[in-house]
Amino acid sequence: MKNSEKGTQTANIHQESAASANGKKIVKRKLIAFVLFICIFAIVACGVDDYPIDDPAHDYNPYATVITIAWWGSDLRHERTNAVLRLFEEENPHIRFEAEYFDFDGYFTNLRARVLAGDVWDIFQLGGNYPEFISSILPLNDLIASESIDIRGIDDEFLNLTTSGGNVVGLSLGVNAWGIAYDPVMFRQAGVPMPHPLWTWEDFTHAALAISSYHNVWGVGSFPDGGIALTQYLTRAGIPLFHEEDVQRLGLESYEPIISFLEMMETLSQHGAIPSPLDALFIPTIEENPLVSGRAGMAYIASNQLISLANAALALNPYRELAMGLLPGAEFDGSGALVSSQMFSIFSGTEHSEYAAQFISFFVNDCEANRILLGERGVPISTTARDAIAEGDCPFAAAVSRFVSDISYARETAEVDPLDTPSVANPARGRVENFIGQTVELVKLGRMSPEEGARAIFDFATEAVAANVP
Repeated sequence: MKNSEKGTQTANIHQESAASANGKKIVKRKLIAFVLFICIFAIVACGVDDYPIDDPAHDYNPYATVITIAWWGSDLRHERTNAVLRLFEEENPHIRFEAEYFDFDGYFTNLRARVLAGDVWDIFQLGGNYPEFISSILPLNDLIASESIDIRGIDDEFLNLTTSGGNVVGLSLGVNAWGIAYDPVMFRQAGVPMPHPLWTWEDFTHAALAISSYHNVWGVGSFPDGGIALTQYLTRAGIPLFHEEDVQRLGLESYEPIISFLEMMETLSQHGAIPSPLDALFIPTIEENPLVSGRAGMAYIASNQLISLANAALALNPYRELAMGLLPGAEFDGSGALVSSQMFSIFSGTEHSEYAAQFISFFVNDCEANRILLGERGVPISTTARDAIAEGDCPFAAAVSRFVSDISYARETAEVDPLDTPSVANPARGRVENFIGQTVELVKLGRMSPEEGARAIFDFATEAVAANVP
């Protein structure tokens, strides 16, 4: 299928209307492919009013086994996750949760301290930086084999997303893809073309500058933390930062491909089209993203974050129009890969692995639980969960189900057991992306040139991956 045949997919978000999602299938060279714009055709105020959230009158068994659990995310995630905890406790009165909730930075500050102390929560949320905490993760293989974790409704490709070196290191809580959320009205008024499947980073920069100049707002109100944006920029250009097979080598052969990304960040910063590092400190949550209040025309976010962003925007203006499209620069395969948004892992030192596994299985598979969660962490990996929320009253839930039906995925070797895959996430990824994030800030502040920043990133990444123990 030619890229031009995909067409421009956009989505208006209104409280009172819902439209169907359409898409065409394509098979990607690697794990899975995402062939549509990330289409969310209707997000209404689908809440959890019928479920107890932090209910002080909730009856706890004082002799119940206490399971500790923690996660990061928006207030919406906090509310829905707590509601699922209460539901599980009602069905399993011999188990009681002690939950902690943080913003992203606070969570990992706390987690790193706990790892050093050997006192991690029984169940804890992780993302793509899980290699940093691999020594604290209990592989789930035995718990899956014993059916403490039910994977019968989970496709191998989704299970593979959280498998490393043959070990299942967690169970994905949803799959998503990064993209650009935007305000179509601002685009039209500024006279710039809407995002489309073949738009480039040059198109993106032009749109951001034009919107910023015309509306006196930020052209793009947020980029992902750390070095995620650069790693995606390089991957979509077909030159990934990390080597796909050798953890002690970079995928890049020189620093030069990094320069263009840093030049883009420098240009956006010099023209006030992106928040400064200081401004970014006052945007701690997705609900406070400048796109929500109309102080920005775009936001670089993960698809599951669109739920919280749209709910916040609709609360301010019930007729607000928003849309979301693929990232620019689709030069490599013309598609954007799905990834696991977050996963729940079990602490290697827990005394309650069976109970922890039981809850994770419940969280991923249970119909009632997923009618509460409504895909807030991404598209559910369980077919049972996807079917359950599609049958509910929330238009977004139905859109999620249709969205998944329009995804085609294939692995390079289709018959390989995902538990036997030799691929290993690069252990240096977290450190390298943190360094990239710091360097990008220096470039935005004018303290480093794009070339100096590119050299620094390349040298640091080269040394960091070379130090990995195979």
